[in-house]
Parts: sequence; C-alpha cells; structure tokens
Amino acid sequence: MIDKIPNGDWSSYKRTVLNRLTRIESAQEKFEDRIMRELAELHEAVVVLKIKAGVWGLVAGAIPVLIAIGLKQL
Repeated sequence: MIDKIPNGDWSSYKRTVLNRLTRIESAQEKFEDRIMRELAELHEAVVVLKIKAGVWGLVAGAIPVLIAIGLKQL
C-alpha cells in the first residue's frame, strides 16, 4: 500500500483516502434514501392490498348471510 502513496507523501495520501471515504459515504446515503423510498412504496402497496382483502372478505361473508335471509323469508 505504501508504494501506491501519491508522491510518497502521507498528507496527500490522507487527502486521497478522505476523498474516497467521502465519496463512499455519499453513495451510501443515496442508496439508503432510495431503499427508504422503495420501502415506503412497498408499505403503501401492502396497505392497499389489506384494504382490498378486507373488502373482498366482507363481500364473501355477506353472500351466505344474504342467501340465508332470502331462504328464511320463503
């Protein structure tokens, strides 16, 4: 690693390392933001599916009740 130090100077090597770490940190923050956005979208989709499942459950449960009421009136 020492042979790759620019101009053999530790201060320039330190700057290079800090610049690379800054770039990595920036990329990681962007990635985290993207993951959080996608997670929020996924959460919204799950909520919508839960609501739809509840509505379909209500409809499916109401059908036998309506049939029973209709047969009782005969």
